Amino acid sequence: IEDIIGAENTVSDIKGMLANNASNIIIKDSSGTQITDTGAKVGTCYQIILSINGTVKDSLTVIADCDTDGDGYITVADASEAMNTVYGVSTLSGEYRMAADYDKNDSITILDVMNILNNIA
Repeated sequence: IEDIIGAENTVSDIKGMLANNASNIIIKDSSGTQITDTGAKVGTCYQIILSINGTVKDSLTVIADCDTDGDGYITVADASEAMNTVYGVSTLSGEYRMAADYDKNDSITILDVMNILNNIA
């Protein structure tokens, strides 16, 4: 299961969006390390897990719009990753590619790069 969220949400923001008891929600980064800092940003490829009494009931992979490097922030580095894909220097794949595809047309273009730049806080 994948879900697209706005970038720059914190662990606390994500837990607040969900209807379940926040203590049942576990968030892990892309390397599988549990994030306990409620102020930490949630990035692309993080996992949100619903665990009740130690049993995983559901999970999803985060795709944070414009967060092409998975750090939870929208920066020039994200636009650079997308630009490198546009020019064929490198290729974003999987959830990172989906995060770069701002207009969700299954193609990374200069318009996606411009939208990422426009969303830098």
